[in-house]
Amino acid sequence: MKVKELNLKECLTAMEYNPSPNRFREEETPVSERTLPIIFTCDNCGNSVTFRTEDFQKHLQSDFSNLQSEDKKNFDSFRKSQNLASKEFSFLDFYCYDCKQPTTILFEGWNSGYWGFFEFKIKTVLIGIIE
Repeated sequence: MKVKELNLKECLTAMEYNPSPNRFREEETPVSERTLPIIFTCDNCGNSVTFRTEDFQKHLQSDFSNLQSEDKKNFDSFRKSQNLASKEFSFLDFYCYDCKQPTTILFEGWNSGYWGFFEFKIKTVLIGIIE
């Protein structure tokens, strides 16, 4: 299996969730672009998967994987080779419901300063291409 990194803007409706209704600096992501739900579209078959805050919060700093061990090893190896194996990145992984393509979303998460709600930012999306 070959691992490929996807363009976030092409496969996700948003790359982060920040519950604050404010934007203090121009370089901050506009409020309209950091909302839920976040919808992932499979680049192989076009199937959509919707994520909620709880999905990311549940996987924060977790070692649990939904992938078979061989697929997980391939993703881990790619992450190490691309300097994405840092403990700062949590992951949420799954198989596409239609085409069964293995997918891993790397993200950072924390409790926000805005009423202590959980917020997160997606770092990258990796897919496994079966050769």
